[in-house]
Amino acid sequence: MFPSWLRSSGRRHLFVLLVYTGMVLLATWPLARYFTTHTPGDGIDDPALTWNLWWTRFRLVDQLNPDLFHVDWMFHPIQINLAFYTLTPLNGLVSTPLQVATSLIVAANIVLLSSFVLAGYGAFLLTLDLLGRLGARNVEPGDQVPSGRRRDAVFV
Repeated sequence: MFPSWLRSSGRRHLFVLLVYTGMVLLATWPLARYFTTHTPGDGIDDPALTWNLWWTRFRLVDQLNPDLFHVDWMFHPIQINLAFYTLTPLNGLVSTPLQVATSLIVAANIVLLSSFVLAGYGAFLLTLDLLGRLGARNVEPGDQVPSGRRRDAVFV
């Protein structure tokens, strides 16, 4: 099923992650070329999504205030409650260490690209799990198939 150099589970998973990373970089080209200066998008949602990441870091690191949903200097004097805004606090929390270590643009691109890579890797893990539950794990051509299971069965 796998070449001999991929029989180790750790190597196999690392290989799959590298393949998905390559596929994502290819699918999002030319983002890799402008990785430190641009974020992908059409100029409508991408500035707001990048602002969300910045706001989370600014509020938590610079202001040391955990209340992400209250902004008193935006839309002054009426203020604004971000509870009904499309704030992405989980992405902001994940990107905060990246923003501190690199820049906002690099952090936004890493979060975006890693979401694609991890989604593909999750699909790979789900497929391994489902095939394992069906008894198809580690079945090589010429192996004995457990009784009651057809070798030519389609796994859905």
